[in-house]
Amino acid sequence: MVSTNSAAQREPAATVALTWKAPSECPTGEQVLEDAQAAALGLFTNIHLAGEQPVVLPRLPIGLSLTPPEPQGPPPRVGEHGRSILHEAGYSDSEIEELIRIGALA
Repeated sequence: MVSTNSAAQREPAATVALTWKAPSECPTGEQVLEDAQAAALGLFTNIHLAGEQPVVLPRLPIGLSLTPPEPQGPPPRVGEHGRSILHEAGYSDSEIEELIRIGALA
């Protein structure tokens, strides 16, 4: 059976009211990391950095039952993979050395 009511005549199934907050009303990053509810939900993880204090970072906002997202290690240090990335991009050793010499690559 086909309905003869137009979309304009039908009532919406649900109405959602969106309210926007001014940037000054939004929590800061520090406030988010101190949020008791977010912590209770396990939304944060500690990352250990070489030679540094551990830092608290938000987890990925998804959950996978067979392969839950977890940090695979600390982030790379400044310049740690620069040479290999530039090699993959086609730069020669001499070009990379020149970029290091002028301070464009750590």
